[in-house]
Amino acid sequence: MPLQLQFGSTDGFANTMRGEQIAALDALYLTLEGRLAEPDEEVAALEPQILTLQQELQQTGTEAERLGRDKNVAEETYLALARKVDEVRISTDEIGSGVRRASTAAVPEQPVGRSRLINTVLAVVLVAMISVFVILAHAWWGGVNAEEGSLELDGATE
Repeated sequence: MPLQLQFGSTDGFANTMRGEQIAALDALYLTLEGRLAEPDEEVAALEPQILTLQQELQQTGTEAERLGRDKNVAEETYLALARKVDEVRISTDEIGSGVRRASTAAVPEQPVGRSRLINTVLAVVLVAMISVFVILAHAWWGGVNAEEGSLELDGATE
């Protein structure tokens, strides 16, 4: 609170009597002392309001912290449940069907296998090899008469 003192002229104050000067200064002192007490009274009147507002601020801060913790717990719970739902969906997909078609097969534009002529030639060569093997196996197990040099078939001699 700014305080301004103004004296009209110092000549007027210097010409007054010493007793009058002391009385004027005492009055000024009492006025200033009264004004000095006003801020203390205002502070004393506002102190309960300040304390009430500080309590409200602390309660609000505590509530904000509790709500923040609750929010974090809710987020963690949501994420855990979302992961569990994904796991259950994946496991039911795996159990539900043993074989799943990812996409349809593409129709070949050109034949992949060999031609018919090559397959026929290979079959003839394979049959000839099997026939030679059967004849050799039969001769090996005693189908040839060593003394006569002929081949025995069904007990008959040639």
